[in-house]
Amino acid sequence: MTIDNSAAFWLRYHRACAFKQDNGARKICCMSAALNGTASSCCSASCAFQPLATPCDDGDACTDSDTCDSAGSCIAGSTLACDDLEICTDDSCNPASGCVFVNNSNACDDDDACTTSDACSGGSCQGGSPLVCDDLEICTDDSCNPSSGCVFTNNSNTCDDGNICTAPDVCSAGSCVSGPPVPCDSDLDGIYDSTDNCTNHANASQNDTDCDGFGNRCDADFNNDGMVDIADLDPFNLAIGGNDPLYDLEEPPNGIVNAVDLVIFQQLFGLPPGPSNALECTTDVPALNPWPQIALIASMIAAGVGLAWRFRQESG
Repeated sequence: MTIDNSAAFWLRYHRACAFKQDNGARKICCMSAALNGTASSCCSASCAFQPLATPCDDGDACTDSDTCDSAGSCIAGSTLACDDLEICTDDSCNPASGCVFVNNSNACDDDDACTTSDACSGGSCQGGSPLVCDDLEICTDDSCNPSSGCVFTNNSNTCDDGNICTAPDVCSAGSCVSGPPVPCDSDLDGIYDSTDNCTNHANASQNDTDCDGFGNRCDADFNNDGMVDIADLDPFNLAIGGNDPLYDLEEPPNGIVNAVDLVIFQQLFGLPPGPSNALECTTDVPALNPWPQIALIASMIAAGVGLAWRFRQESG
């Protein structure tokens, strides 16, 4: 028997197949013989519909688990999960090729607590600038632990408690602890604090005109009521330009009450006299000039009285 293998024969065959009936239901689905039986077709090699749920390929790389329906069509399955679990890539899907992972420059965390401003680069997280671990405390050693961040460890360094009357000061429990007392001169006037009649104001002369234990430099409490106030301003105003040693607050005393004394009075206003550690009154004062220079008096009266008046007005 001669077999007809011509193109015309196969064309007639497929046309016939397309309309063949099996128990009243369409069975034949031949459309392209080249695709029948392949993954992209829901037709078998014999032109029959593939069974329901037969795996197939719908031609979209962004779907997964495609299956045949009962009518010869390939139905898209679930959406392809394009997630590389990497914060430094933007994930998407191209129907022709599938998942696409594009590097970005997002902020990220490199899991190192000792870096800041981490950012994505080249598809991975890169550490930023080092974390500054400095608590500005001399009594701690500062470091950084990549797992937890800054670490401040107490030390026993020598330190300075700000009081020149103690030494040596040493760090303990993270703070500076004062050492034992030592002879000191807080105001650097050459007089130890233990006997200084103005411990916070340099007054090498130790001038104390009213002999109340407070040197003139820190004592504008002329009426000795325990406070420099408005009651002390009136007699001070009258003394400007004169040479009454009680009101000569300047150090060393120069024998005249002038604008410098007024500035000192303003600094002491509202404060108690002192502080003082004087053990005895010092009455020795420099000799006073009984004839102040006329020009100086005139200038002080013009400047000092004016300032005193303004100060009085502002004070109440």
